[in-house]
Amino acid sequence: MSNIFSNAYEKLDDAIMKGVNASVRAYNWTTGKTKADLANKLLTIAPIAESTGFIGMSYNHLSLLPGLLFISGSFVFISHITQERNKETDMLEQKALEDGCLDYRVELRKENEGKLGPICAIAAGLQGKFAITRQDYLEFTGYLVAGGNLVRSASYYVMRADYLPPRKSAVKKGLEKLAEIIEEYKPLIFQPAPVPAG
Repeated sequence: MSNIFSNAYEKLDDAIMKGVNASVRAYNWTTGKTKADLANKLLTIAPIAESTGFIGMSYNHLSLLPGLLFISGSFVFISHITQERNKETDMLEQKALEDGCLDYRVELRKENEGKLGPICAIAAGLQGKFAITRQDYLEFTGYLVAGGNLVRSASYYVMRADYLPPRKSAVKKGLEKLAEIIEEYKPLIFQPAPVPAG
């Protein structure tokens, strides 16, 4: 019985990772930056949404504010630590790519992120369920926390994606191509006009 569930989960995870890998490739092609940069941007957005939601929850219950501020600070701290770890993972993956081998620390982190991503997604779903059942006008606070958890989950999935080294961005490539075209046509465009005889 558990085999059916594990097979279904693996198929779902593979489908999610296929989409994440495509997104990371598009990000790398467009910006020239690595998956760690994308994951860190997501980890900058996540605690903003989560903290806003948690602090908003204390609107009617100011006695909850100290605890919710502590939770918000914890999410910010976790994001900061994870961002530092992502930068380190990026360097380890780049070195492993240059050496033509795998780094066991990176593989272990990917395995851990394979667990953290779904946990954050489940937390987002539960928080969304909580927001739907609220009977006051503060249900948006639950949606903010759920959205932050979902963005945090996405950052863990991004770090599991295939590594792509940094490269020139699409804009920089386009500007270089435009400069080449201008150089080719410069003699034709800036050729002096003949003086009419007269």
